[in-house]
Amino acid sequence: KSPYVTVLYDGMRMVGRIAFPMYCFLLVEGFFKSKNTQKYLGRLFLFALLSEVPFDLAQSGKIVNLSHQNVFFTLGLGLVFLLVLEANEKKELSLGARMVFALLGVCLFPAVALLCFGTLRSYVLFPLLERLPGIPFGGNYMGKFLMLWGSFTLALFLFFIGKGKKCGREWALARLVPLGALAVCMYLAWWLRTDYDGLGVATIGAFYFLRHCPRAAYLGGNVVLCLGNVGEVTSIFSIIALNRYGGERGKGSQIFHYLFYPLHLFLLWLIAWAMGIGKIVCY
Repeated sequence: KSPYVTVLYDGMRMVGRIAFPMYCFLLVEGFFKSKNTQKYLGRLFLFALLSEVPFDLAQSGKIVNLSHQNVFFTLGLGLVFLLVLEANEKKELSLGARMVFALLGVCLFPAVALLCFGTLRSYVLFPLLERLPGIPFGGNYMGKFLMLWGSFTLALFLFFIGKGKKCGREWALARLVPLGALAVCMYLAWWLRTDYDGLGVATIGAFYFLRHCPRAAYLGGNVVLCLGNVGEVTSIFSIIALNRYGGERGKGSQIFHYLFYPLHLFLLWLIAWAMGIGKIVCY
């Protein structure tokens, strides 16, 4: 492969990084402004299915490639996370469901965070764990991390059980249910191997939780991306476009905006195929 092609590819990838934070921000905006969030969710997953073949062709030249799914799946799971938060705030979740989400928040989130936040794991967490005493885990970073997390959650559990008050339970559930919902959706994105996987869902969460302070949301969403992958650093330029957002939907056909994603992927593959550098196989 020519080094010029590699440089061009890497350069275009860096430019492309700017788009994803804008997708996440506008998804959160759409969640609050959509008249029917269920239909919104249905549209995302419909176009996820319609986009998968063009995405697979553009990525690998295969009609079906289960090793990597398109970004619509990530956005759909992000919207599922927001819908769970809405149901929790409206008291539409049963106590049993809230307890399950809270438990998942305690047990699942740290493991999912290790899976998805590569930069944080490699450059912050593991170097810190190296400095901890090696007994009884030696150099086993995961063992040390789980030992620390287990001690923390046990203390938290005993604190609220000992408190024995409903207000204490409600305080804990209000914070752990969103964490559990985030962990589940992040894990599903990672397991399904969607574009940006759990990191994308976490970025949507950052835009949601910081929505009352737009500038903090713009910065926070990009910081989350960089904590997951330092290669996302050029996404910070999305702040320039986000700062120009006026709170109103732009002109143009909504369907065209949805169709642009699969159509441009198919067109790129078609150009590559016509140039003799593309391929097509069944799977």
